[in-house]
Amino acid sequence: MRERRVGKYNRNLRLGSKFEHDKVKAVVKNGVLTLSIPKATENKASSCRSRRHISSKKRSMPDRFLLLI
Repeated sequence: MRERRVGKYNRNLRLGSKFEHDKVKAVVKNGVLTLSIPKATENKASSCRSRRHISSKKRSMPDRFLLLI
C-alpha cells in the first residue's frame, strides 16, 4: 500500500464474509480514516454464507469496499 500526502486517494479491500455487515463503522477525524469491522462469530459467519448462497446473484453487501478520501 502506498501513502499519498495530497490529492485523491482510493483503496480497495477484499474482506470476505466473516464480519458483521450491519456493524461496520467508518469515521474520519483530523484527516484519518478509521474503519471498525467487527469479526463475526462462527454462527453469524455461517448464517451470512447461507443467505448469500440462497439469495439471487445480487448481493445486499459487497465483498469489496471502495474508499475515497
